[in-house]
Amino acid sequence: MDAIRGYILSVTAAAVLCAMICAVGGEKGHGATLRKVLCGVFLAITVVAPLSRIRLPDSGEISDFFFADGEAAVTSGRVQAQNELREGIKSRAEAYILDKAERLSLSLTVQVELTEDPMPVPCAVRLTGAASPYAKAALSAFLEEEFGIAKENQKWISTFP
Repeated sequence: MDAIRGYILSVTAAAVLCAMICAVGGEKGHGATLRKVLCGVFLAITVVAPLSRIRLPDSGEISDFFFADGEAAVTSGRVQAQNELREGIKSRAEAYILDKAERLSLSLTVQVELTEDPMPVPCAVRLTGAASPYAKAALSAFLEEEFGIAKENQKWISTFP
């Protein structure tokens, strides 16, 4: 704030000085024209000179700043996209299994676990509900055939009404 105050005071003082010099010398003749030109140059230098002392950060610092922000945005976008992909695969797999269970007259709740790979796939399933041995065997074979989920990764939790 002090720098701005000092700048305004120096420009004001230069303007007052130029006005006094032009007023004292008179308004006619070659001397008056020369005084006006010199006062104009002096006033322009007074206004522009402090601007040369402003230090801007070098372009490397600016680009590093924006590059870091860009990297963070890209990383955040990738994480969000991966989470959306995982959630979509999980919900579709669960819906597909529930559809097959309903065709077998089963009333189940399904929780699918996915691999941690970049392209996740179902690797385990937890099934909760009552199932006859035939329906359980049919759904278990379906899970192994369609999803590649081995029987040891199929956790069945029986509930009885």
